[in-house]
Amino acid sequence: MENLLGKIKKYRKLLYKNIDIYGINSREVREISLILDNLINKYLKEENNLDYSINSKTRKDYLNSYYNLLKVSKDFGFPTVQEWNHYAKNYGYLSAKSIEYISKKNWKKLKEKVEIELEYNYLKKFFS
Repeated sequence: MENLLGKIKKYRKLLYKNIDIYGINSREVREISLILDNLINKYLKEENNLDYSINSKTRKDYLNSYYNLLKVSKDFGFPTVQEWNHYAKNYGYLSAKSIEYISKKNWKKLKEKVEIELEYNYLKKFFS
């Protein structure tokens, strides 16, 4: 993926140079822009397919942070992004943005997931 980033940077520089030389609507710029678009799409596709194996530090940090997000939500209600980031910074957990990225869910969807899990655990205890 590192080589792909190098290619993206190279074509971005070439694109800017050709815009200055030929103008933004030129054939040369369109061709380079198309190549650059394909490289960026390939990079994003590879990045979205990251696998966080069971033993990876990232996965462990995520699970630890998510568990504590559940705990905080149970005790105080689901935090705002700002509240969580403050808490995470003080206690060494992942930021809201990192949790969103790894879980592939925005903060609103994470809130829904947490609320469902908390409700499920409550009902599970109640009916056990």
